[in-house]
Amino acid sequence: MITVEPPPPTPYRYGLLEAATVATPADPHAFMGVQFQPECGIAHLTPGACMPYDLADSDVGPVTVNVGTTRNAALNGTVGEAGDYVIDWGDGTTTVGSTLTGRSHTYTADGTYTVTVDGPNGYYASLGGVVVTNGAATGPFTTTAYDTSPATKVVDTGRELVEVEPFAVYRLHQCQAVGGLADAETRATRAFELAEGRAVEEWFARFLSTNPAAVDLTPASGAVHPANGLALLEGVAADDYGGVPVIHASRGLVTILDGLNLVERQGGHIETILGSLVAAGGGYSEALVGPNGEATDPGAAWLYVTGRVFVWRGAVLTTEPVLDLSPPTNVFSILAERPYLVATECIIFAVQVDLSMCCAGTGGVVADPASGDDLPVLDTGTDTIEGPGGTWTPPASGNLRAVTVTVTSGSVEVDGDEVTAPNSVSFAAARGEDLDAPTVTADDDNDRAVVSWVVAP
Repeated sequence: MITVEPPPPTPYRYGLLEAATVATPADPHAFMGVQFQPECGIAHLTPGACMPYDLADSDVGPVTVNVGTTRNAALNGTVGEAGDYVIDWGDGTTTVGSTLTGRSHTYTADGTYTVTVDGPNGYYASLGGVVVTNGAATGPFTTTAYDTSPATKVVDTGRELVEVEPFAVYRLHQCQAVGGLADAETRATRAFELAEGRAVEEWFARFLSTNPAAVDLTPASGAVHPANGLALLEGVAADDYGGVPVIHASRGLVTILDGLNLVERQGGHIETILGSLVAAGGGYSEALVGPNGEATDPGAAWLYVTGRVFVWRGAVLTTEPVLDLSPPTNVFSILAERPYLVATECIIFAVQVDLSMCCAGTGGVVADPASGDDLPVLDTGTDTIEGPGGTWTPPASGNLRAVTVTVTSGSVEVDGDEVTAPNSVSFAAARGEDLDAPTVTADDDNDRAVVSWVVAP
């Protein structure tokens, strides 16, 4: 029998590593732990375009100047805080006093003058065009005095540095030594890379659910419709973050969101209709529970939103292969592992969504708006098929409503059409109808696919 090397398998797509910023640290000492300053996009408002003053409620009162027939001017006005008020009469003369009642000055020449008043706490008034004519009374000339003290501004004191602790992902690869040990490291690395994404997602799910900064937004009435949950997280991310956030959900829940037309594929990632990145984590299915470890209600799932996700990782490290020479096993073992640092910034919010509400409504039991009848409670699941000869068996009970076939390695036949990795194909029933189960077959050794499905009773 001839030994052949099958094509390498393809890890599943659209998980956390596709939604994160992934980099290799330049300094290997980073894997002893790092810290960084988060960038949280929060801004505040002050009245007036580019105005460093608060003029919204700073109108102190009127200031008036009347000029008599002998060029004698009288100024009256409302003061603000107690202190010295300096009047510049516009002819080079200034006078100082604690009030603005009956302040006077006599000009020596006819003309048009600008009178200004400066006082404590930014008090300011300016009267332009004060006409002085010997033998004629003019005025009154009136303006408004303002307290132009700097506005009280809300200033963020800055976010605490994010400290990131390292962890390692590893896999012990065991395989028969067919063809010798020359490619043992390559095969072990390939097997490791196939599974590492899910392991990182499991770690990050536990990080989210045990993080003291995580906030549960689930209302007291319980889990909400998936669309309402996504809307809640999108809204709070815009309020408290400002950047492009990351939505975290199990792959089954993301399939439901896709069925609701709330997410879409864009190149090598998934995003919401508002452009938020989506991490469809295979490692989230069981590990992603509520904040403080809150359990998931039956028929529900948790949806999280965070700021950007940063992933720093090193090279894959492997040990020398250890060969079991005792026949007939002839098995070698090799350990592959990679150091990781994973972090997010600024926000961690979560909401529990009810998977039975995926088609309409927001209440506990969803009613059809046309008939008033209760809509069926839906169930979801995933199956894996592998070659050679593997076929998908639809759920034994319930009415099939939606199916997504994601090819992770090689190719599979879906209703007679070949679908190659890493592509996927989806089917959905029309409203009120059931879906005919597609035929999914994996013929060869390297063929593998994951089938996600939704059924109603």
